[in-house]
Amino acid sequence: MIKKKAGELNTRVSEKNISVLNFHTLHNFQTKSDSESGKMLYIGIFDAKGVVDIENDANVRGFLKLDKFGEEKVNTGVHSKIYETLNNRPEDFHLLNGGITICAESLYARDNDRKKISLKNASIINGAQTRGVIKKFLSENPGIDDLLVKVEIIFSQDREFFDDVSIARNQQSAVKALSISGKKGLIDELDKVTEVALKLDES
Repeated sequence: MIKKKAGELNTRVSEKNISVLNFHTLHNFQTKSDSESGKMLYIGIFDAKGVVDIENDANVRGFLKLDKFGEEKVNTGVHSKIYETLNNRPEDFHLLNGGITICAESLYARDNDRKKISLKNASIINGAQTRGVIKKFLSENPGIDDLLVKVEIIFSQDREFFDDVSIARNQQSAVKALSISGKKGLIDELDKVTEVALKLDES
């Protein structure tokens, strides 16, 4: 087993960079200026099992607490609160939790009959802690098939815009300055001239 450090970002993507998700409800919210700039916002209720397979490579930070085997730890702080909601009120989780935000380069396909949506180059940019706890919960409760989570999907060809969204949304949950500076690339030049690799985020 390959160990991963707490918050380590996984840059692997699915085959052909296409991620397929199952949704229950899904709506498009787009202003005139969004349309002119090539941006789209979708909000919906999704099957949690598919959402947790989306990686965090565009996020400011990954999951913050991993054990020595690289597994998510959910027994303290906000993680324990999320797990408690999943354990005690799974049917209301999509209403009680803030949900997950995903960025994607484009909407590859949408099948309303089968309630499936395919995203190109998708990544979670907010909600890494929620994703990590859901992943742990589902691994410990494999018989649960109907867990739902609220998801926002932002489409844009501008990758720098996704950095802005990730930083702005994560600042609302007290992300430390180190993670923000690292995401903006402000530490990159310093990292190049040092003999020891620098940490680029608080994870």
